[in-house]
Amino acid sequence: MGLPTGVQGIVTGFSISYLKKARGLLTAECRVSGLKVTSEQEYEAPVSITDTQGDVVAHATARWRLRPIPRR
Repeated sequence: MGLPTGVQGIVTGFSISYLKKARGLLTAECRVSGLKVTSEQEYEAPVSITDTQGDVVAHATARWRLRPIPRR
């Protein structure tokens, strides 16, 4: 998945809080629903990072600048 159709975005910042030591394969997941972009806006997307046992090892926030793709 990615950004909704018709939306451009660039990550302008990223912060992370570590909850416990992690080794091996990690998975980062961000789920957003109902995002409406009608003009340029900032958006903070929550991210969970889990280890192979499914334990959350960190929380992060991705800061995005979003805008509709201009018509040509």
